Amino acid sequence: MKKALSYSTAVILALSLICAPALAAPEAGDVIGEWFLISMEMEGLTINPASFGLEMSLALSDGGEASLFATGEDVMIGTWSIEGGQVIVDAGDALAFDYTDEGKLVCDQDGSKLYFSRDQSDSILAEASPILTGAALADFDGAWRSHEMDITGTRVPAEAMGFDIDLSIQGGTVKFAVLGVEEELQGSFADGALTVVADSDGEERTMAFVLHEDGTLSTEIEGFRVYFKSVD
Repeated sequence: MKKALSYSTAVILALSLICAPALAAPEAGDVIGEWFLISMEMEGLTINPASFGLEMSLALSDGGEASLFATGEDVMIGTWSIEGGQVIVDAGDALAFDYTDEGKLVCDQDGSKLYFSRDQSDSILAEASPILTGAALADFDGAWRSHEMDITGTRVPAEAMGFDIDLSIQGGTVKFAVLGVEEELQGSFADGALTVVADSDGEERTMAFVLHEDGTLSTEIEGFRVYFKSVD
């Protein structure tokens, strides 16, 4: 099972395949206002900047003034304009922003792409639903399939990983099907969590499954939290 649950390489390859957004030609009215950094792409990996305590905002006024703020830096004041279908911000160094048809601003800076949104609470994928309190063992029974994975604070579809996990749970017994490998483990239930222990080449790996208020199931595997949806 150790081989079946080794995700690190698959994670990087899958995230590098995330499609680039389509671009649009912006007008002044499309971009005037305040923008917030919501995601970054670095070496093919998409990350949530909030996971690293990084905040950045950009304000564009209708008078052509721009201000740029980043965590740990002084606010930079400059100007902005639309040239060649891009938003050009000059606050000491000129930065070129593309405008996407989803209403986002994207800046390619030293090989890294920075994505800005008008909504500071906007995220790459929706946040996880709260853990269900008071869950009973019978609530875990059924068939489940991997749905999403949380990678350094970023939720990505499990399908994009090309790495499906099927679970069948009945009375505390958990049957796994991963990359053609099947395994059955007897779990223990306490405090709303169903826990199983897998022995992989003499190394024990503990997985605690919990239910969420939106009906999903999750557990941590090899440092990543994996979310499952019911397929019953």
